[in-house]
Amino acid sequence: MTTKLFVISATLFFWGAMINCVFAQKDAKASFCFAFQVASQSSFGPTESQAEIVGGMDTLYYDNKAHFIPGFRSSMVSELAIGYRKNILQWQSTISYFVKDIGLIQKVSSNEYPFMLADMLSIKISAHLQLTNNDVPKPDGLLTGFFVGSFFPVAYKMDPQTKADFAVKDFNPSAQLCWGIDLQYNKRLAHQGWYIVAGITGTMPGLVGGIGKIELQAHSPYQVKRDEIKMYAISGFLGIGKCFSE
Repeated sequence: MTTKLFVISATLFFWGAMINCVFAQKDAKASFCFAFQVASQSSFGPTESQAEIVGGMDTLYYDNKAHFIPGFRSSMVSELAIGYRKNILQWQSTISYFVKDIGLIQKVSSNEYPFMLADMLSIKISAHLQLTNNDVPKPDGLLTGFFVGSFFPVAYKMDPQTKADFAVKDFNPSAQLCWGIDLQYNKRLAHQGWYIVAGITGTMPGLVGGIGKIELQAHSPYQVKRDEIKMYAISGFLGIGKCFSE
């Protein structure tokens, strides 16, 4: 509860500070920006609430049963970011596409089973505050802010051997809601408004829902302890964009 109250308070304070910046600089120029970005994404799941399948024999675990949780391989991500900037505040919407390789990892062991390849979309809305070069109306300098967004599979293909071994009936995709922090640096290339952008972004604790649920067949020798797959993501990105002044 204390953590949730801190997150809410920090978010309200940050948004209040950004709104105050807007009203404090009413005469500054506004501009529209877009950027094409490529990111390298690393993903992982929560330790306590992640999906888990239990069954078989594993004498190394406390209950002598094998426990399996989802694992994620790194992905290359294609992104399109569109933003509106006024004063030192920037609102931005980003849509991303990537293929996520998901496996089933046995706890207290190095055994790994390929589970599925999922075509994923991510949509997020960000609010950024410029920290440096505040007198420059176009994107230039260091920006940071919060975002709210969602991950969801648009298509998936399960590994047939793993599906048979675990007697998986189906995977039911869904949208996972999340929030996180952005940090990026923009550098203007010329007076025509072109710029390069680089930064990092990461989801924070407080996921709502998951990217889908695992369902086993009735005759499966395994049991689902928790069925919902949850995913955090940390990305480093690089891109090029253009800004148009009003």
